[in-house]
Amino acid sequence: MRRTAGKRAAVRPLAARSAAAKRGAVIAVVVILAAAVADPGVLAQPSPRLTVSVAAGQHTVGDRVPVDLTVTAPEPLAGAPRFPAWGESWGDAEVVEAGAVETVEAEGGGTAYRQRVVLTAFRPGAVALPPREIAVPLAAGTRLLSTPADLALEITSVLPPPPEGEERPIPPPRPPEAPRALPVPAAFFWTAGILLALILAILWLARRRAAAAAATAPAPPLPPLPELERSLAAARAAGSPREGHALVSHALRRFLGRALRFPAAESTTTEVGRQLHGRHLPGGLANRAVELLRACDLVKFARHPAGAAAVERWCDEATRIGHEVDDYLRPAEPAPDAPEAGREKAA
Repeated sequence: MRRTAGKRAAVRPLAARSAAAKRGAVIAVVVILAAAVADPGVLAQPSPRLTVSVAAGQHTVGDRVPVDLTVTAPEPLAGAPRFPAWGESWGDAEVVEAGAVETVEAEGGGTAYRQRVVLTAFRPGAVALPPREIAVPLAAGTRLLSTPADLALEITSVLPPPPEGEERPIPPPRPPEAPRALPVPAAFFWTAGILLALILAILWLARRRAAAAAATAPAPPLPPLPELERSLAAARAAGSPREGHALVSHALRRFLGRALRFPAAESTTTEVGRQLHGRHLPGGLANRAVELLRACDLVKFARHPAGAAAVERWCDEATRIGHEVDDYLRPAEPAPDAPEAGREKAA
């Protein structure tokens, strides 16, 4: 009897709480109904919706299939919907192009946000497109709209269907075959002969051009001293003393410029003398060369009277100056050792 009374005492609080909950629910329903009576738009609050449309028609493997995602909002949103960040694929379909989100006017009023995604698939059958979410910002918060879970592309094969009641035959693998020698076509020999003739013609032309270039190429310049002697020979054979003095001056200037490496032909006699004194030439070579150039300048520019004997004398002096400068610039040969000289003398 005591145990039964205890159980009844425990059940009474639970029953009381259940009754209180039911009364609260009834009160909430009554409040909602009263608000609906006062403002009928409370229960009919509009909400955005998502529509997915796939291009109609038969799609084969590799076709570009446009898919339009449209979010329709009867009332202004807190912001633009955030469409998915499309990657390279949507399920097993490849995303070829994801267009920009366009804002258009909905048919029943409000605003519609539309994005076109171009897909392509490379296998026949149903290509499933997994659900993708679009975030729609509302005044009361952000709502997520998802694409249908059974959304898919119906892709057909590019091959013709097999006859009714039959299956497409699968060709058996071909057995391996031994390599076969293919005949050489006659065009190969014609092509090879033409190419060989062209190569020989090019080689012959290149050889003729090289021979012509070698024939017309200027001779290599003489060393400074032989060139001086050749120029002085032309000065001796000049038609007038004035021309001979000009040739002697030019020949010596060119020799000094090439031997001592300075622009003597473009320099004045004073500048040439400064260069020669700075080289410390032995035996008064600098003074002798300057004296010869000044004497030639008097005949060239001041028209100083001179005869053929003067030209001959200056040619001989220029030859001596050239040999002395060449001997000065030529490196001295090493003297033989004393034992070797003794052995040569004994021999």
